[in-house]
Parts: sequence; structure tokens; C-alpha cells
Amino acid sequence: MTLRRKLTWMITLIVVLILVTNMIVVRYEYSRTLADSFERRMNTIGTTVGLMVLPALVVSGGDIDERLADVNAVLRKTVESQDDILEISVFDQKWAPLISYPPACMFDSNDNQIERVVPLKLTAEGRDYGYIKVNFNLTRYLKDQRDILLRQVSVGVIFSLIGLIAAWLVASTITKPLEHLRDTANDFGKKNFKARTSINSNDEIGMLAGTFNDMASKIENQIAVITQLQEWGRIISSELARDKVIQIVVEAFIEMGNVSKMSLMLWNESTECLEIVGGVGLRQDAASFLKLKIGEGVAGKVMATGKPIKVDKLKDSSEYKSFSGEHRAKESLFALPLIAKGRCFGVVNLHEKNDGSSFDEEDESALTTLAEISSVAFENSRLYDLAITDGLTRLFIARYFHQRMEEEIIRTKRTGTPLSLLMADIDHFKDINDTYGHQVGDAVLVMLSRIFRRVFREIDIPCRYGGEEFTVILPNTDKQGSVIVAERMRKAVEDFTFTTSAGKLHVTISMGLSTYKLGRSKDEMINESDAAMYNSKRSGRNRVTHFLDVTEKTL
Repeated sequence: MTLRRKLTWMITLIVVLILVTNMIVVRYEYSRTLADSFERRMNTIGTTVGLMVLPALVVSGGDIDERLADVNAVLRKTVESQDDILEISVFDQKWAPLISYPPACMFDSNDNQIERVVPLKLTAEGRDYGYIKVNFNLTRYLKDQRDILLRQVSVGVIFSLIGLIAAWLVASTITKPLEHLRDTANDFGKKNFKARTSINSNDEIGMLAGTFNDMASKIENQIAVITQLQEWGRIISSELARDKVIQIVVEAFIEMGNVSKMSLMLWNESTECLEIVGGVGLRQDAASFLKLKIGEGVAGKVMATGKPIKVDKLKDSSEYKSFSGEHRAKESLFALPLIAKGRCFGVVNLHEKNDGSSFDEEDESALTTLAEISSVAFENSRLYDLAITDGLTRLFIARYFHQRMEEEIIRTKRTGTPLSLLMADIDHFKDINDTYGHQVGDAVLVMLSRIFRRVFREIDIPCRYGGEEFTVILPNTDKQGSVIVAERMRKAVEDFTFTTSAGKLHVTISMGLSTYKLGRSKDEMINESDAAMYNSKRSGRNRVTHFLDVTEKTL
């Protein structure tokens, strides 16, 4: 049963109970009033008749013959003057009949009558000398009572109908907004997160509706945030390359934090400082300008404690210093740690939101979750780097080289862009190991790998192919371009002084190049580069040779 029906029946029942109670009370009051009336009239009759018969009753004990005519006249007058009196009878103290009017033969007994008796006494506390019995006709009173009850019933029916209608209207007034609220809640439960109630009354239902709308808005916002986090989590986790992870993480914090100024700082083991690796809204020289030790500045404190720090007004902060030394009046900061396996390895600094407000608890919760997702992505990237890079030189390993060569050849076939492959070998590296030891040889390999990373572009893929042999995949590079970049690398190595534990050394490398032609396979390009490199070795070392130049002369 609905609440509306319950309220309707409840109100109707109350109205009916009131009407029934009123009828019972009216009937009771009418009966009580009638009984009181009979009692007063009996006292009056007893007094009137008693004045005439009491002296004879007291003296003779029952002989009232001398007064019989007078008593009969009084009785007749009383009966005839009051149409509800059927009979009046006088009895002696032993209930022997003395006189009655009308005579018994003229009186018809029926059910619609009532008898009342009053004793004949000299005093209120004295003995009874006789009795007067009066038979009252109740027909008129019963009719009056029926008429009253009929009117009560009629009024009750009318008021019941009115009460039923009123109950329905009242119930509708109360339950209609509740039903609307119920329907809205059901709609919301069916994932229509835009559902809101339009109730705006100032009563308890209005307050309940307002609370529901506030709750629905918060849930909708939380679901939107969770959806955003899930989407960014999917995007971030799909990347393993560190540079791509950095780029995506920055984009995610810009969107989730609703900011136009932020920085991503990662811990550099070699410099033992937090360094900016990505961000937006920063000075161009920010990355080279800002390097923080543990405990230095807001970010350094976050790095030291592994706990987020929120600064509502940077202008009042003695710990944070901007590059320009100035802050907007309301600029705020929220710095979050990046933690993996219990170790803090970076900090995300988010500046004032685009709407000028500070970061609230909901922002902090969402951004903290995003920081956790980002931390996992960076850790996965680190593990991936360990899996695909050489532990000594930090260049890519041979397995990764073969994988990327296949991918680059497919891309070249699809786009038609050029692709070249460089293969390099350190000249006389065996002599270095034999003369100075493998530690010096390893130091040479490490320093040479740094030159590789410095000389080649970000899109180039330098790899340690094995021992002292290296390869570099050169996307978007034709024959002429590959020769130029290889010569630049050869010259950089030739001019570099390798400072080792054995002293200063000078090292040279020999290189071979090949450029993709339609139909060539990965292995064919590797063989061509290898052949060109050994041609450089045979030609005196410390030189660059392209495979096409070799084939034009002699292989």
C-alpha cells in the first residue's frame, strides 16, 4: 500500500472515529437528560399526590376512601396534562393497589414504555407509607432519539465524504513531492546521474530534496572523477617509455587539477637533486635553474617526508620562492609525492586552479590517486628501461634493437620516409682491455655511451649490440643525412679525452652505414652496415663508410 493510501485511510478512520464517538456521546447525554427529567417529574408527582394521600395512609395505614375523588381528580389532571404519561397508580406500603388512572381496563401495555416509582414519606429518611408508580410512554422520546441519530448519521456520512476528500487532498499534498523524490532517486539509481528533484519548498520535504540534490551532485562529481582517473590510468599504464610517461602524466595533472601551471620533478641520482622534467606555465629556463636538495623548499620537504603539502597563499610562504620572486595575491600550491616501493622519487607541484580557488578535499583525494597511478607508471617504466637497456652503458640492448628495427622498417614501408642504420666498433678496444684492464675498458664504454646520447637526436635509437660494438637506428634519415650524423659522431669521439683511472686516453671508432631500399629486410640492412663498418676497419679505421659507396667501388 502506498503512503498516499495509508494517509488517506488513516485520516478517514480518524474522522469516522470522531463521528461515531460523537454519536455515542449524544445518545448517552440524551438518555441521561431524559432520566433526569423523569426523576424530577416523579418527585413533583409524588409531592402533589402525597399531600393528599399521606395523612390518610399514615393514620389508617391504607384507607383513602374519603379522599378518593380528590386523588382521582389530581391523577386525571396530571395524566391528561402530560401526554407521555400512560398511567399513575397509588399503592400502600404493602404494594396493595389503592387507585390508578386511567383504570386498568382502559390502559394498554406495550414495549415502548417505562415505569418509575417514588415512595411516599413524611421525611426523606422516614419509612415508606406507600408508593406511586408512573408508566411513561417512550414513543415520542424514541422517535426523537431516532431523529437525532438519523441526523447524526447523515451529518456523519457527509463529513466522512468531506473527510475522505480532504484526506486524499492532504495525503496528495504530502506524498506527491515524496513520490517525485522517490521517482528521482529511482532514476538516479538507474545510472541517470543528471537526475535532480525540482522540489523547492521550505518544509522538511524541501530540506530532504535539497539534501538529495547535494548528495546527487557530489556522487555525480565523484563518478566523473573516477571515470577520469580510470581513463587516465588506462592511458598512462599503456606507455612504458619514460619520456612518454612524463608527457602523459603532465597532461593528466593539468586536466585533473584544472591548472595552467605545474611542474613534474624527478630525483636525479647523479646530481642528488630534484630536477624539473616536465611541466606547463613555467619559465623556459626553469629546468636548468631549479634543482632542489632533499628538504629544500616545499618540493624538497615533500621529497624528505613523502607527505603532500598544501600552501593556500604562496606570498605568505617563507619556504617557497618563485623564479621571479613574485606571486599572484591568491596563488596557491599543492605538492604531491611520487612514491614507489616505499621510496619517494619525485614531486608534482600544482599551482593555483584556473578558477582561482584553492584545492579542496575532493581535489586532494583525486590528485593523490592520480599521483599513485603515476608512481606505478614510472616504476613500470623504470623496470621496462632495466629490461631493454644495458646495465653498463644504459643504451638499448640487442633484443630491443631487433624489435625496433622491425617496427621502423614497417613504418618506412607505410609512410615512405627514409631509414638508415649505423653500426660502430671501437678501434683497438681489445688492446685497451689487455693493457689497462677491463675496468678501464668499461669506463671507456660508459663515456662513449654518453657521447652517443649527446650527439644523436631524441628519435634516434642508440644500442649496445655486443661487446664494443654499437648500432644506431636513424629514422627519417637518408644516405646523405646518415653520413653527416655519423661523421659528427666520429669527430666527437676523436676529439674527446677519456679520463680513466689509467690516465687520459684517446679513442676512435669505425662506422658503417646502410639506408633502406624497398624490399630490404632487417637482416639485410644489418649485414650491409656490418660490411660497410669492416670496410672502414680495412681502410685504416677512424672513418665512416656507407654501404652504397662500398658497392660502387669494391665490397
